[in-house]
Amino acid sequence: MDEMTLLKELRADRPAMSVRAEDAARARLLAGAAGPPARSRRPLHLVLGLAAATAVATAATVVVNAFGPEPARDYANAAMKIERETGTWRVEIKDAYADPGEFAEAFAKMGLRVELRIVPVSPGKERTIIRMVQGPSDAARTHPDGSTSSWSVDDCPAEGTACPLAMTISGDPGGGRQVWLGREARPGEPYADGTPGLHREPVPGLRLIGRNVRDATALLRARGLKSAFLLGEFKPDGSGSSYGVDPSWRPSGERKATDAWYFSSDTVMLLVSPRPGDPGPTPDASPLGD
Repeated sequence: MDEMTLLKELRADRPAMSVRAEDAARARLLAGAAGPPARSRRPLHLVLGLAAATAVATAATVVVNAFGPEPARDYANAAMKIERETGTWRVEIKDAYADPGEFAEAFAKMGLRVELRIVPVSPGKERTIIRMVQGPSDAARTHPDGSTSSWSVDDCPAEGTACPLAMTISGDPGGGRQVWLGREARPGEPYADGTPGLHREPVPGLRLIGRNVRDATALLRARGLKSAFLLGEFKPDGSGSSYGVDPSWRPSGERKATDAWYFSSDTVMLLVSPRPGDPGPTPDASPLGD
């Protein structure tokens, strides 16, 4: 006896079921025999997917923060060596003439954004920092405890002939630095610290500032020195501007030299005030002495 026949006998004293009601009852009986209705797996799938994604994201954060690459405690290449101690970095230059990219590589390995340039300087400026420029991210950086950084070039040892070019960085070096460190210039190599506007006589015993170009250049030749020229004007307080011109250009002999300084070991730069008809600026002009 099937389920529907049994149902009809139980309902014998009741009005007959319509065909639609009978079909619905049969469907309910079949569903009950098959067990409880299966829950939709889609919402469960979405929940599991979200939980899995959250777990992955959390794991990634932990990996980056706890096990990410940390700056090395020391690094060396052919150009330089850096050692990190508590709050300080010891920098030793092994090759002052190396490509600047090698210096940048070493600083990057230590987690420092420093662009080091080792430049030729005039006598007496060797082993000094002649220029330091902070990066834009460092300029905007604030230190709640007021901490800063200091950069010092080591003195030569009291004993021994070796005098390595080395410096110490203390404190927080910040978000970026460009540092110019002076070295001894080769003969005839242009100095990086030649600065107009100081109005100081460069050659002992010679008065060049205020002389006409003809006489100034004659005095320099008598000392075995060459001359080069720059156009510009500076006030007594040092403010002003200048620009380089075609190296082959020479001012007329009666024009005055308003300033003078060593351009290299064998060349003195003479500053001349510009006049109408003078040449315009030449990008990256490198004066040639005569």
